[in-house]
Amino acid sequence: IKFFNHTRSLSHLEFSPFLQLFIFLLLVFFSTVLFLMIGYVTAIALYGMETVTLIFSGADFTDPAPIGALKVLQLTQHLGLFVAPPLAFGYFLTRKPLHYLNLDIYPKITSLLVAGLCMLSLLPFINWAAEINSKLIFPDFLSPLMNWMKEKEESAGRISELFIKADTVPQLAVNLIIIAIIPAIGEE
Repeated sequence: IKFFNHTRSLSHLEFSPFLQLFIFLLLVFFSTVLFLMIGYVTAIALYGMETVTLIFSGADFTDPAPIGALKVLQLTQHLGLFVAPPLAFGYFLTRKPLHYLNLDIYPKITSLLVAGLCMLSLLPFINWAAEINSKLIFPDFLSPLMNWMKEKEESAGRISELFIKADTVPQLAVNLIIIAIIPAIGEE
């Protein structure tokens, strides 16, 4: 396997695809760990150690403090897993990271419209798949697994409802940043 190609200059090495993948996976791992540590420290500083431990103990989440701590952890996880690694990778490999990541190119309006129409046209299929999933029945010997799965799905649904609940405009803005804007930036 050829790792380096010195075709440009000695100050800028061109890495093989294998080495690029390896470097990117290392960046993803270390970035995720670093940002999760930052998230835990921030959540503990803002909400206290007891509140952060409630998140992992299967608490009822009737108190809004665990939801706030969960939002901090969600934000730092998105940043560490989806945003920071590609930016660091682009910066590490080229002199023009924005160009390498195609962030200097704006999408055409027709591309945006087609993408929006595709998403809307998939909604009936998604609803149909959810309906089939809700009617799924396991054999009797798998009923403990089915009960566990339904319990976890209901718990995740309750947490999701509390997570997206916004009574004020600032809460709505925070939710939009955490749920929509940061993941969208990271995915692109």
